[in-house]
Amino acid sequence: MSNRLFEIYDSLTTEETRRFAKYLKSPLFNHKKELPLLLDYLRKDKPRDPRKIFSNLFQEIPFDKKKLNHFFSYFLKAIEDFIAMEQMRKSPSAKERFLMSAYAERNLNRSFEKAGKNTFSSLENAPYRNVEFYRHMYFIKEEEAKQKRESGRSTEYNFQELSDSGDLAFMAQKLKVACTMITHRSVLKKEYDYGLLKDVLTRIKAKPELLKNPAISLYYHAYSALSDLENEDAFHLLRKGISEHIHCFNTSESRDLFVL
Repeated sequence: MSNRLFEIYDSLTTEETRRFAKYLKSPLFNHKKELPLLLDYLRKDKPRDPRKIFSNLFQEIPFDKKKLNHFFSYFLKAIEDFIAMEQMRKSPSAKERFLMSAYAERNLNRSFEKAGKNTFSSLENAPYRNVEFYRHMYFIKEEEAKQKRESGRSTEYNFQELSDSGDLAFMAQKLKVACTMITHRSVLKKEYDYGLLKDVLTRIKAKPELLKNPAISLYYHAYSALSDLENEDAFHLLRKGISEHIHCFNTSESRDLFVL
């Protein structure tokens, strides 16, 4: 346990470590006075020897490995909870989604609707139109449908929008995964079962307007090019799509698209 704890701690930035110190001093998140002491010990780069740590924390008490491990488990939970909170802080849309769920559980309909509008607005104004965007949009639609059903107003909801949003999220994700699979197929010398990919490709061919969605368009053309290396039209459309829509993807996704 201690190795994993130290590994997680070492991943914190200087600013995150400062915030974690404040987190541990808050009675809302921590009731154990020794947790801040362990953080102070680690911040001073002292030896990570269990006996030295125990002596620093509990002073006159004889070394007790079981007690130390029990204490480490509290510290591990605290740092994991902190990291999860930090991750949500970095993603306003994630926070708003959780807020929608909380309002729905509490039957706070007006607050739910306002949170839904704020979440939708945040996504619409965001620069990205990647797979994550479509997943978030589907979540909003799903939460709205659920809230309407539970409040007895399901007749007011457009379930076609829910279905269409789910299709977009699934197709974008399926095409992205398919591109990864086909890229690694030659490296790993392994054949894959692509599942419902054929259905997705057939659906897009039947409804080419789906290619107006950047994530679906780029990953569709990428898969077409990768699955048929002589398909010059697919490569041309992929290059054109990257030129027009690369700004719709984050840095990591953009890099992956360039090296496909």
